[in-house]
Amino acid sequence: MEKTWATLSRGGFGHRQLLLVVPQAERDAYLWKVPMTVKVVGCPVRSLVAQRKMARHITEEYKMIFIDDDIEAIRILDASGQFHHASCNEVETAFEMGLEHTNLCGVYPVANRGWMKRTVSINNAYIVGALYAIRNTPDLAEPNNDEMEDWARQLAEQAAGRPVCRLNYLAVQTKYWKNPGGLQTERTVAKRIAAVDAVAASFQELVRKVTRKNGLPDLRFLNRSTQLAQDHPSQRLVNSTSGVALAHMS
Repeated sequence: MEKTWATLSRGGFGHRQLLLVVPQAERDAYLWKVPMTVKVVGCPVRSLVAQRKMARHITEEYKMIFIDDDIEAIRILDASGQFHHASCNEVETAFEMGLEHTNLCGVYPVANRGWMKRTVSINNAYIVGALYAIRNTPDLAEPNNDEMEDWARQLAEQAAGRPVCRLNYLAVQTKYWKNPGGLQTERTVAKRIAAVDAVAASFQELVRKVTRKNGLPDLRFLNRSTQLAQDHPSQRLVNSTSGVALAHMS
C-alpha cells in the first residue's frame, strides 16, 4: 500500500476522488495509513473480483480507474520520446481518450522503454489487471474468476462485439509477484491450470492455451490486434478529465 500511495502522490492523484477497497478485516489498519480524503471501504471477502464489484456498486462515477496494490510507478512514453513517471493529468487524459469508444481501456503490462510504442492496440492485446479504466456501465460484466479476472473481463467484452483498447505508451512498474502478501501467495499451479482451462474453453474463438517456458499454462490470442498511432484521427484526445474516479484495490 505504501508504494502505491507514494506513486499516486508523486503523480498528483492525491487531490482526486479516491476510493480504497480492502478486505474488511484490514479496514481499520488502512484507515491509519491514508489521508482522511480517501474513502476506505471494507469488502466481506478477500477477492479482487468482489472488491471491484463493490467499488463499481457504491460509486456513482461513470468512468473509473482501477489500480492494484504494490504499484511502484506509472510510466509514460511521451510524444517527445521521453520515458518518465506519468502525472495525474497524463494518465487521466490517456484513459479519457481510450474510453471514448470503449468500455475497457488498459496499459502496456511491462514498463520497458525498449518495448513500448506510441500506439494503441484495438482488441487481442492483453490488458493487465493492475491498472485499467472502465466506463461503469452494466454492459461491462465482472467475471467470477479471481485467477484470470483480467483475461475473462477483456474476452467477455470482445466476445460481445465491443472493442477494448490498450495504450502501449503507458505502463505500470511493479514487483507484485515477487513480494510477500496479497492474493498471489494464495495461488497454486492447480488453480492456475483450472482457471486457464475454463477461460480457454469459454472463449475458443479468441484464445488458445499455451505453456510458458517456466511450465505454467497461459493464454494467447488467435489473431493479432489492430494497431493505431496514438495521434490517429479516431483517437481524439479529450482535454476535460473531471469525470474520472480512482478506485484502488488491495
